[in-house]
Amino acid sequence: MPNTASAQAWLGLAVTLCTFSCDGLRFGPPPMEGLGDDGGQAALSNAAVAVPRCRGAGGNEELSGAFVFLLESVSEVGGSLPGTQSETVSRIGILSLCQEGADVVGVGRVCNLAMTRLRDESGDCAALQPSIAVLATLPGFEVRGQVIVDDDGTSAVELAGFVELWGLSGGNALPAETVTADPDEAAPPGVFDQDLDDAPGVTLTGNGEVPTHVWAVRATALSARLGVDDPRAFEGRTASQTEERIIGGPAARAVVGRTRQGRPGRAAVHRADARFGSRAADANGDGIITCGEATVALGGLPPPSRDVCEGG
Repeated sequence: MPNTASAQAWLGLAVTLCTFSCDGLRFGPPPMEGLGDDGGQAALSNAAVAVPRCRGAGGNEELSGAFVFLLESVSEVGGSLPGTQSETVSRIGILSLCQEGADVVGVGRVCNLAMTRLRDESGDCAALQPSIAVLATLPGFEVRGQVIVDDDGTSAVELAGFVELWGLSGGNALPAETVTADPDEAAPPGVFDQDLDDAPGVTLTGNGEVPTHVWAVRATALSARLGVDDPRAFEGRTASQTEERIIGGPAARAVVGRTRQGRPGRAAVHRADARFGSRAADANGDGIITCGEATVALGGLPPPSRDVCEGG
């Protein structure tokens, strides 16, 4: 997502999906209400996708089913830092894919994320992390893909991107940055209080030695290419671009002005529907896989990336 216009184009693609075979693709029950620490965890645990009923591969590699995933977005971050540093956001979640011939559509839900830390001018290492309320209120995402057979006969699926927005309504431009400490002066058009804490956008909290708080909006566009020769585990690389705007908060002056350039990241999508000998995440057999149920299938995924700060 090199700019706001391209982010909106990616988002436009996402909302026009499911032009075929989509009877088998749906999200599960909406999250439970209440987004305090306990309520946010409950909402996240109950977020779900349905195990799909699909028409089939038509002679291609079989991709239909329910999965758990690790998808990374990686940025080289510069500005208000001692040099350029790598920031990785590892998204862990659940995914339902349907296939018709070489075409694939899917719906997914982020259940958890991990962020690597950045070292600031004082030497402190910290990641500016959203609260669990942000994860609990993220909508499910939709993807479209196609099976590609390379010249050497190996197969891959290319999943076109989706856009993940924090604190910003779809179709609105990313705002200019500001360092205001007044919440009422830090809510440009399209910015909303996603984590319901009476501050605009999302509140990001630094997990360094001295906790810091900023208000921000963020947009990440992400796509992936996955090898599909093993029907139980598809692994490959992501392409992504993240843009963030600081719109105020107590620590805004320390982090305003950072820039991000996308870099390749890891992608792993592992089957979790008992097919091909995989783990069965749908413990109660109701055709819905929740984030809570998916924990039994997460052990086979690669661990989130570690940062280069002392102590990892």
